[in-house]
Amino acid sequence: MFVSLNPIVIAIFSGFVLTVPINKREWLGLLLGLLGVIVVLYGASTWSGTISVKGILWLSFSLLGIVAGTLIQKRYAQHVDLVTGSTYQVECCFIIFSILLLLFMIRHGKATKVASYF
Repeated sequence: MFVSLNPIVIAIFSGFVLTVPINKREWLGLLLGLLGVIVVLYGASTWSGTISVKGILWLSFSLLGIVAGTLIQKRYAQHVDLVTGSTYQVECCFIIFSILLLLFMIRHGKATKVASYF
């Protein structure tokens, strides 16, 4: 559900960041798309108390990160080749999350697994 909010959040912030107004027809399309996602998810959901505040906060943080990245790329990096830019992004994320993963494993007593990765 949170990922489906991406186009709407980008539309909201694009007016401020990109100075691109969204017309009524585009808003209608975004809202109809969101309504469709809600109907599908609601009909297929079997959630029973599995949603936590911590989970919603992490989802919101990731959504805002995706939105910020999209708007920054649109505003400042239009000339960058998409494949090259995506490669750099994936490499940076790999390095950062590898370090975080290793630190997490060390903290939780998995030092032998960390050593085996090296």
